[in-house]
Amino acid sequence: MNLQSCISVFLNIMLILTLNACQANISSPGNDYITEVAVIKIKPEFVSRMPDIVAEAKSIIGTYEGFISWENMRADDTSRVFVDILRWKTKDHADQAFEKFHSTESCSRLMNALEKDVYFGHVRHY
Repeated sequence: MNLQSCISVFLNIMLILTLNACQANISSPGNDYITEVAVIKIKPEFVSRMPDIVAEAKSIIGTYEGFISWENMRADDTSRVFVDILRWKTKDHADQAFEKFHSTESCSRLMNALEKDVYFGHVRHY
């Protein structure tokens, strides 16, 4: 992925986050949750398996304390770039889940599919 593609993906993510934040703030003013953003590029041989890999990860992460939601996105059916947006009650919940999940076999399968971690970070509404 070249720099221009990375910038385009990043700007699209920021637009999505902005729209989601506006919607969330309209429906529940003063929300204080943490949004975790992961942009990953998947190895070609794993693209078709991503729905199953993600479903397994969601079934585990969804049980963790502080979990609110998880959205999966992809530019189109030919893209190997996937975007995950998770929401947590607090940054501590997100950090604890990160540590806990990384000790699972499901995480190993996800990491094995990963070609490149384009971006990973936490943002807060302001």
